[in-house]
Amino acid sequence: MERDGRAVRIPFMAEGEDALSAAGWIHSSVMEMSTWLRLHLAGGAAPGVGQLVAADRLAETHTPQVVAPEPAPMFSAYPELAYMTYGLGWRNAGYRGNRIVMHGGAIDGYCAHTSFMPELGYGIVVLSNLDGQPAAQMVAYRIYDLLLGLEPIDWSTRIRTRTAEARSATEASLARARAARVDPDVATEPVSACVGRYRHPGYGDVSVTAAGDAITLTHNTLLYAGSRLGANAFELANALIGRPRFVRFLLDAAGRVGALAIQFELGAEEIVFQRIPQVKPSPTK
Repeated sequence: MERDGRAVRIPFMAEGEDALSAAGWIHSSVMEMSTWLRLHLAGGAAPGVGQLVAADRLAETHTPQVVAPEPAPMFSAYPELAYMTYGLGWRNAGYRGNRIVMHGGAIDGYCAHTSFMPELGYGIVVLSNLDGQPAAQMVAYRIYDLLLGLEPIDWSTRIRTRTAEARSATEASLARARAARVDPDVATEPVSACVGRYRHPGYGDVSVTAAGDAITLTHNTLLYAGSRLGANAFELANALIGRPRFVRFLLDAAGRVGALAIQFELGAEEIVFQRIPQVKPSPTK
């Protein structure tokens, strides 16, 4: 994972983790995925096997269904990439005057970019370490430039420039987020007052423990270390999440901590978890 401008090793998400179910957990290789692309380029037929999928049904999945922007902002608004749409599980675009069908995917620590040009019979699979980075897509476009016999585009310089701009914007957003949570006019509650369990009907449970002036916050199976920013706000860090998250503890009408609000994404609304009242044991006779 990239952190502070450099790639660092992160824990491996082991097979069987609940967070890696069918949406993003396919064991495969470049050779296997290349065979899969040959199936698409051959209209659903496989060598030595025959027609596995009806050609018209398979072609329908490649057909634009809705207008959809480029999912990677760093590649948006370039003239070589035109009419971005979404089919049935595939993105469609024009790349330098040729139709390209593609899709990417990423999960903690690695990513994939798969694409093909149906009319020309070209297909490319690029697998990479790191996630949320553009290298795999850049490599695919460079190979297409060579296959098409066109002067290669300097995607590296383009994306480096946009990456630097995006990093500066993110750092500025983080600085604003931290500053907004340092409020000297708010009475600071002791960390022990924040300890407890909190619940949201859609996002599950959060539990908070404390040690000194720091907290440990557990959301479902994610564990965060929280350092105090000021008043009742903390910055949360997790080894598998590149950017910090923020939590505020909210006081009820009686002046006690009654809820917490977590901002999971910069620019998104906070999610409020209500405190679960502690049930005191009944006295025994």
